[in-house]
Amino acid sequence: MSRRRALGVAIISFVLGVGSVFAWNAYTSVPKTVGEGKQIREGHGILTNPLLECDVAAGAIDAPKVRFEKSLNTLVGNIDSREGITSVAVYYRDLNNGPAFGVNQNLTFLPASLLKVPLMMAFLKHAEYEPSLLDKTVVYNQKSEVVLAVPTILPEKRLSDGQEYGVQELLQRMIAYSDNSAMELLYPLIPEREYAELYANLGIDDIRPDNPSSSLTVNEYSTFFRVLFNASYLSQASSEKALQLLTQSSFNDGLRAGVPYQVQIAHKFGERDLGDGQFQLHDCGIVYVPKKPYLLCVMTRGNNQKTLETAIRDISKFTYEQVSQ
Repeated sequence: MSRRRALGVAIISFVLGVGSVFAWNAYTSVPKTVGEGKQIREGHGILTNPLLECDVAAGAIDAPKVRFEKSLNTLVGNIDSREGITSVAVYYRDLNNGPAFGVNQNLTFLPASLLKVPLMMAFLKHAEYEPSLLDKTVVYNQKSEVVLAVPTILPEKRLSDGQEYGVQELLQRMIAYSDNSAMELLYPLIPEREYAELYANLGIDDIRPDNPSSSLTVNEYSTFFRVLFNASYLSQASSEKALQLLTQSSFNDGLRAGVPYQVQIAHKFGERDLGDGQFQLHDCGIVYVPKKPYLLCVMTRGNNQKTLETAIRDISKFTYEQVSQ
């Protein structure tokens, strides 16, 4: 096996362990410039709201904002005491220049399939200067696939052996269905250094392929969704494309289960069976409440996957009720 292939397989090994469109006027009704704490946004996005300038004074928050740190702490404390749950971490951010807070934000977790989001971002970044990348096709050969782990949450749709797939369809399958086979076909198509560059550019420690215990906090992981919403790393068109793919997620038992169906969510889940009766399950994304979009990331560990799903659902439902009231 070549050195490039070996490194690609190592990264894949680590990752494997693991309706309606939001109306434009939901953003344009929000002030673009605010008091002492100032954010100037471009608007014009469907799923993004590009940040052009930010000059936020210490403690300055525009307009009355919903704050529910104490009640969130109480809720997470109650969930932590449930049988089958070991630990829970939460990060919340009001995306309209509002407050950001969380619970157990310094706890680290194995991100698992959550890492398909930065992989997608690195891929779309490359496609910005080499658009032909998105027109390439790849043949899926099941016999040559390196199966290093089997997910407990299986993809809704799978690739067919011997069939040719376009890169754009593979991106969609990797994100919407969390398809590891699609990810394995995509990974070698751009230089490996570009994945590490993404982490470096965003100020996040690189997830090293030779260290399967590498981990992230809810705060660190939320950075990927923040820069997508702000269109501050990818172009606005690429950021919109990425978020649109994330709205197609077929995982409905976490954040999605706590929010009314008509409210759009761009999110990604990750799960890891540790093999000793312990699981990790996470779900992070943006909830597009009209005029009040927010980012929510929940990471959990315990010995019962269904219990972890219920915990994420309950935190999502609670957060939505606090924001939308």
